[in-house]
Amino acid sequence: MRFTEEQLQDEIDQDQMYEILKGRGDDQYVKDRTTLVECPAGTAEELNRRGLPLNAIRYYEAIPYHAIYRTWWFPCTVCKWPMKISKRMSAGREYYRVACLYGRHADTGASFMFWPTSGDAPVLHPDSPDAPAPHEAALFLGSDGALPEAKPVEGHLALKRGVWRYTCVPGLHELRLHSVLRERLAATQSDVDEAVTLWPMSDAYDHRVKVKGPDGRSHIFTVDVKDYTHARVLAESLHRNEGDKGGAEWLVVPDHRADQIPLLTLTCDKYGMKAATMTEFARMVCQSAGVRWA
Repeated sequence: MRFTEEQLQDEIDQDQMYEILKGRGDDQYVKDRTTLVECPAGTAEELNRRGLPLNAIRYYEAIPYHAIYRTWWFPCTVCKWPMKISKRMSAGREYYRVACLYGRHADTGASFMFWPTSGDAPVLHPDSPDAPAPHEAALFLGSDGALPEAKPVEGHLALKRGVWRYTCVPGLHELRLHSVLRERLAATQSDVDEAVTLWPMSDAYDHRVKVKGPDGRSHIFTVDVKDYTHARVLAESLHRNEGDKGGAEWLVVPDHRADQIPLLTLTCDKYGMKAATMTEFARMVCQSAGVRWA
């Protein structure tokens, strides 16, 4: 495949961030990576309070130019990274669209418009977001319906694009799956911290889930969550690594990537793995533990 210089730099930034975080021990790795996912933009004071290492904070930079209107920017209502602002025309009248660069977030609520202003911060008006299927609602990542507040450009920083795209965006799914499984399994598992482990062994894979079923049998699932735009690219990665490079037995994709499962299943079968959407996987884990999903 051919990469642009920007795409190559994104990959380099992501790899370098991973090396910085994994050198601080397993427990600190979880804390630091959670901070990156939950705080992809903020003031220097906010970032320092979260305890990130200085080498990681240097991957935060000035708010990108494409996200600035006059002296303001707007955080995505899903991932909190600065949204792209683009000028549009309608019936000869100028307006602006504000939307997350990650298309799925824009489709599920992080898409707005506003009319030009002369001095005050603009007020956003939302588009109509997509809604999840009822059985997928627990793991759905969407806007909470609140309008994003205009934030001043001065004094704020945002993660470099590559770290945001490859750490923050998939990390939201990883944290949500971890949280939902802990909540659902808490009633039946004696030690939920042991039952659901996030990013074990400094992120060898994303989740290790160990549950005991009603019959007393233990079930262990090792999981990698992958959010690739193109299933073919993910399948080629599996071929290069002859499976998951961290040894995960399950490859799980967000529910909106369900159309990737047929190809990924064929690929995973060659390496002793299984593929599923997040809701399919979570439902199976709950069933193994004797917990009702819906």
